[in-house]
Amino acid sequence: MITVISRPVDSSTDSVGDAPMAPQTPGVEYSPTSGVAKDVGASDLNTKDGASVTAGENRLVLLGLVLSALPEVPFDDVAALLGVNAARLERMMHGDESLPRKFDERWKTIVDILGVLHSVLKPSATGRWMNTPIPGLGGLSPLKAVDKGMAADVLAVVRAYREPSFS
Repeated sequence: MITVISRPVDSSTDSVGDAPMAPQTPGVEYSPTSGVAKDVGASDLNTKDGASVTAGENRLVLLGLVLSALPEVPFDDVAALLGVNAARLERMMHGDESLPRKFDERWKTIVDILGVLHSVLKPSATGRWMNTPIPGLGGLSPLKAVDKGMAADVLAVVRAYREPSFS
């Protein structure tokens, strides 16, 4: 799960503090009160009334969750993690290119990886962790393991971090 923390919005400027407000993402609930957090994961892709959002909106939510969880990670690494080149990711972010269905499972697993990871590691350390060889991944870094189709293995490794026997 990824924790989304909202801040009060000045409706006259559509901004949070001095920063421009990000567009509301379908399927993600935002609280208008400061400091209210909601755990969001790949399984939380429903509207308020329980109806499922469209597949395209799910992909947009997944992309938003990944991007919001990696603010200090270099953009090229984020693109590699998502399985696209940086220029294509830029087009997707700006709505100039649709979000293909082929990324659904990979992106859902990445959201889950980041949610579990951030329960045991500061988000600011994610970039370094993504590029560190991990013995449980055969010496690959998580970024390279995901690129080789081993996202489920990376998820298993981060879940092991939460086990009491992990040292």
